[in-house]
Amino acid sequence: MNAIAKKIGHIINVAGNKGQFMQDLLKRPVIIELGGLGDSSNISLVMAFLLTQLAGHIKYAFRQDENRMSIMFIEEAHRLLGASEGGGVESKSAEDRNMMLAEVRKFGQGILVMNQRPSSLVGGVLDNAYIKILTRLSDRIGFERLSSELNLSEAHQRYARTRLRPGDAILLDRDAGQPVLMRSEDAKSAFEKMRIPADAMVAQMRADVAAAGLDTKS
Repeated sequence: MNAIAKKIGHIINVAGNKGQFMQDLLKRPVIIELGGLGDSSNISLVMAFLLTQLAGHIKYAFRQDENRMSIMFIEEAHRLLGASEGGGVESKSAEDRNMMLAEVRKFGQGILVMNQRPSSLVGGVLDNAYIKILTRLSDRIGFERLSSELNLSEAHQRYARTRLRPGDAILLDRDAGQPVLMRSEDAKSAFEKMRIPADAMVAQMRADVAAAGLDTKS
């Protein structure tokens, strides 16, 4: 614990607010950027702390409103749900976190997991996924697993390996039992054209924070 405190104590050793901060995270769109924490071990540790806290608050929020619906998007999921070679403590911890995620789904919480190496995840992640989406993927083992579950023929697999473009994805039509090619609109270019003056953006952010009842002092 002393080693943890020395490395990231300035991040996790903060004054509490009786859980209100976590409840606020579940009420509005939020992005939690952890890249500034440094190495992967720090990021994985803080992600585990956040997930444990969020799981409890998700259950509490559901008891307050059983009609609530929310979705959590976990990027670079191998940091949180990755399997280590030969099993061991890290894999067991990842399996426990995966089970925790599976449990909160019954409390109106959706989970969207994204990873470029699905074969690096503990097995239960794909097993628990109701919808699987395949984009351009270089992970051979993960590609073969998803190809089987999406019912891809050899021709489909050749197309998926070489011709999927940004915005293309393959998923399974459960009624027909056949794979479907999905192509999304180019949303990025549209957002890039929507330039907002810096002052207006800052003012809007401050207004949003104030409306949420959070501290605006800086």
